[in-house]
Amino acid sequence: MKRIFAAAAALALVCILTACGTGSPAPEGGTTTPMDENKAAGTVTIPVPEETGDTPDNASGAQAGGTYTNKTARITCKLDDSWLFYNDSQLLELNGVLTEAGGGDVASLAESGKAVYDMYAVSTDGLMTMNVTYQNLGLLSGASMTAQEYVEQAAATLPGDLAACGFADAEVQITAQDLAAERDCPTLLVTAQLQDMPMYERMVCIQSGDYIYCVTLCSFTEDVTADMAALFHRAW
Repeated sequence: MKRIFAAAAALALVCILTACGTGSPAPEGGTTTPMDENKAAGTVTIPVPEETGDTPDNASGAQAGGTYTNKTARITCKLDDSWLFYNDSQLLELNGVLTEAGGGDVASLAESGKAVYDMYAVSTDGLMTMNVTYQNLGLLSGASMTAQEYVEQAAATLPGDLAACGFADAEVQITAQDLAAERDCPTLLVTAQLQDMPMYERMVCIQSGDYIYCVTLCSFTEDVTADMAALFHRAW
């Protein structure tokens, strides 16, 4: 089990490094107007336990079940108690550590063009993880990068990134799929091996203005990422 959690942590690192677009050209010939942080980010709602009426302690660790909603990306995902959502404090730590921002200032990260974790959840058996990141890609040479260009760039670097984190036999396929309200979203299908353990990953990209939202679904031992994608629905 410890090996699975270590693998999930490595994948989280790979995903956000890939999402940061390392190696992409510096913005030129245009300017970026950041989306208001409250509009870019989504929310996670954890139900209040009926038997006690207590509000969940945001510092107590990952929280069981609940609903994630991002109205800008038009996605919502309701998870049962077999899933644990990272709470606000854990997301701040995840963003601060993995992006080397130091202070966990999400608004500053978003405005600087860094990829930001908006949601992270892990199954209680440790065999599945899901996360949503968003990134303001700004203007490149006067034209905004498309979601298709985004996944093509990620596909080129992901095998090497996975190899650096200890994964072998990585294969990446570019495809498209529907997710919630969005149709034909550019998607990466990834397979790799961590010693004798197979890993499957599905990365679905949604574009909203200059922002790219990446829904990353990962499972170990068997591929259930399509079932995980079906947990996402349209949010109005």
